[in-house]
Amino acid sequence: MLSEVEARSESKGGKNMKNPFNEYIDQSVKLDKQFKRRWDINTRMVNLSEEIGELAHDVLVAEKSKNDKPHAPLADNLTNLLYELFLIADHYKIDLDKSWREFIKNMPGWAKMRNKN
Repeated sequence: MLSEVEARSESKGGKNMKNPFNEYIDQSVKLDKQFKRRWDINTRMVNLSEEIGELAHDVLVAEKSKNDKPHAPLADNLTNLLYELFLIADHYKIDLDKSWREFIKNMPGWAKMRNKN
C-alpha cells in the first residue's frame, strides 16, 4: 500500500515541476517523518510564529534598523518558514499549486481594485 505522500506524488506522475509546491510538500512530509517527536498543528503554528519573528528581527538587522546580530541568514529564515507552511498545507490537504494559480489569476483584479483607493 502506498503512503499518502507516495500516492499524491504518483497521481501527479512522479516528479512534476508543473506542481512544485506539492512536490515541496511531499519532501517536507518525508523530512518531518524522520523526527521521533512529531508536532501537532498547534505546536507547528507556534513554531511558525517564532520563525516569522526571527525573520522580522533579521530583516531589521539587515536594513540597519536594529543594531543586533542576525539569528540566521535570511535565506535560511525563509526556507524554515516555507517548510512550516508546507507542513500546514499538508495537514489541511491544501493543493498549493492550485491555490497559487488562482492567486496569480486573480491578482490583476485585486491590484486594480486596490489602486482605485
